[in-house]
Amino acid sequence: MILEFPKEKTEELKGFAIFLIFLGHLGIYHHLSAAYPSAQFLTRNFFYIAAWGAGLFLFISGFGIALSFKKNGFKDYFRKRFSKVYMPFLFLTICWIFLDKYFLNKSYSIKVIFLSLAGLNLNPQIVPTMWFVPFIFIWYFAFYVIFRLPLHHKVKLCTLFFVPIIIYKFQNLIEPNSATFIHYFLFPIGVVFGFSFNIWQESIKKNKKNTTIILIFSSVILFTIVLFIAYKTRPFLGFPFDLFYFIYFSLSSFSFSNIFFSIFVFNLSVLSILFKIKIEILRILGFLSYEIYLFERAIKKYFSFESVTHNFWAKGALYFALILLLSLCYKFILRKFRDFINVKYKMKLLQ
Repeated sequence: MILEFPKEKTEELKGFAIFLIFLGHLGIYHHLSAAYPSAQFLTRNFFYIAAWGAGLFLFISGFGIALSFKKNGFKDYFRKRFSKVYMPFLFLTICWIFLDKYFLNKSYSIKVIFLSLAGLNLNPQIVPTMWFVPFIFIWYFAFYVIFRLPLHHKVKLCTLFFVPIIIYKFQNLIEPNSATFIHYFLFPIGVVFGFSFNIWQESIKKNKKNTTIILIFSSVILFTIVLFIAYKTRPFLGFPFDLFYFIYFSLSSFSFSNIFFSIFVFNLSVLSILFKIKIEILRILGFLSYEIYLFERAIKKYFSFESVTHNFWAKGALYFALILLLSLCYKFILRKFRDFINVKYKMKLLQ
């Protein structure tokens, strides 16, 4: 049996990641312990839940970029990411700036607007959770530069793990967010898993049963470690940007819980391929995951369901339904826009 990692499985992972992010942010911004007793079981670890989701996204991005590079090299590398990542982010950021100005009477400095529109603001004021977009842009650029270098393949992989030091050194220029510290190594780890995926393929080809046992056993161990860290420690953000905190938090239990959780979920995903398990609802969420991410925090500024219901779970369901609807519409508009641009581009080539 030759193990392939299908696109549908990647979508499922993205769907699970965005669900965790939504659930975690819902807890963070609604102060569950004080206002919503029915949801108190989330109060201790809502930072972990959101962080696990964001970390999983970074891991998937690194894994996917490695698989794509092995197959296609750098063909259309920046064009694809400009079209699918930057363009949707740019359009909505412009919308939020105008909506904040005319509905919330809130203005931003030229510096904030420029860094936000350029996708360089790691400490965003317009939408606080948008640190992920410039952070992933940095990794896209770093991957391209490093893998263009005339170095041995393993040296390139090792070099990726030094990128966080470069980000730290230039922090005053790019204004980092403390949330990035705990996710520094997820992208390069995902890249390593992508490039070494052929090891799993060969292992399963030789002995599917033993490989399955290893995956199950390692998943149990990883999940136990993740739960232990979540139970014994509390995540902490908002620390000063000095060298001690850079080292401490980028290598802290919080950071390691994100790494172990991403590998745990990846193992489960490989097992689901082996046992031919598909989770359609996660695939649908994954299809809309990036659009959901772009909307889920920003919409909180403009919509409230307080007048409809005071029940935490009911408001969460209504809020999620609204985000799904907006995300679906936005994805449809973007697809039509890309199709229009592609037609114009092909017509220009034919002239």
